[in-house]
Amino acid sequence: MNRSLRSPSPARAPMATGLAVDGPPGTPVGSRRQSPLNPASAHAEAAPAGLGFDRLLAATALARGEADALADPTGARLSFRQLDTQVGRLATLLAMVRDGAGDGTERPITLGILAPMGPQAAITLLAALRIGMRPFLIPPDIAPMALAALLERHGAEFAIGIDRVGGHEPLYTLREAAARVFALRFVAGFGAAVPDGIVALDRVLAEVFAEGAPTIEPSRLAQAGPFSGQGRIGLLHAEDPYLPLVDIDEASLLASGLRIADEVGPAPGSQIVTTLVGGGLESLATGLATALVGGIVFLPLGLFDSATLEQALSHPGGSHLVIPAAVEEALHRAGLLDHPAIESLIVVGAEATPAGRPARALPVLDIRATPGHLLFIERR
Repeated sequence: MNRSLRSPSPARAPMATGLAVDGPPGTPVGSRRQSPLNPASAHAEAAPAGLGFDRLLAATALARGEADALADPTGARLSFRQLDTQVGRLATLLAMVRDGAGDGTERPITLGILAPMGPQAAITLLAALRIGMRPFLIPPDIAPMALAALLERHGAEFAIGIDRVGGHEPLYTLREAAARVFALRFVAGFGAAVPDGIVALDRVLAEVFAEGAPTIEPSRLAQAGPFSGQGRIGLLHAEDPYLPLVDIDEASLLASGLRIADEVGPAPGSQIVTTLVGGGLESLATGLATALVGGIVFLPLGLFDSATLEQALSHPGGSHLVIPAAVEEALHRAGLLDHPAIESLIVVGAEATPAGRPARALPVLDIRATPGHLLFIERR
């Protein structure tokens, strides 16, 4: 379900989300035990119990199906209804492969996504969560041997990539890596240039569902077992990606998105424009989670220049811009942060305290994740 979001609230003290919280409702956050090992958000009580990405998408598709949900820098857009349909189709295909070659055990399967957090990665992540898989994102510029070691280390049985990212061709990397990972049961890719040996998802999905074949719907989740509303997304350790994945549950990410949306107050028809397209906690919380909670457009940019950014910001409904702290000053000097369509600025990963950095004429949120995978959100 979508919240009716109010206008930006006054500045608050820093808040950490992604926490394990002990104590009765109303207990001050500072007096509760905080643990990075079992992330369940301190803000999660504001959201209905069991709410996950999939149910939120389904409710939005039902209530506001024709509103834009997902966009890319070329101007292509998907409505919430179209996004829900595409997620359902991919989820169905993945479930067919999983169940057809399964070993009869009930366990969440790990799916590696070799892509930045763009439209295809978002669809794949949501489809994986719909059927109880554990997705994690992998940087697309990784070398084949390193990718093989990463997939094997994290027990990935499914892997999906995209055909091109800048000057990289991740599917060729994936094909070479897959030949060394015997546990992989399904290797597929999006795009027009899918090499031999990789399932071409665009073509296969079009063929399988050409006759209107039924898909796995969110309503089935109520009877789908222990994964309902409790899906987990794997995060790679920044210091060492071969350490065990850190699992972040859906409730934590959505609660963080809820806090961010409360602060910036996105209006219907506005969009999250993010230059963070990795698979880390900050990227997922400020991007897809905030957009879904707010019921607004998610527009990931990835590689961009000033012209691409200005074009993305030209959306008539207004934009909430997510940037890394390292580029804030450069974008300010270039005048890009004075664009009239920017309604708020979300600055991620700052080392300095907000008091030591410049104020802006627009609302600014400073966000950083700790090594323990706590997410701190502070109004500048």
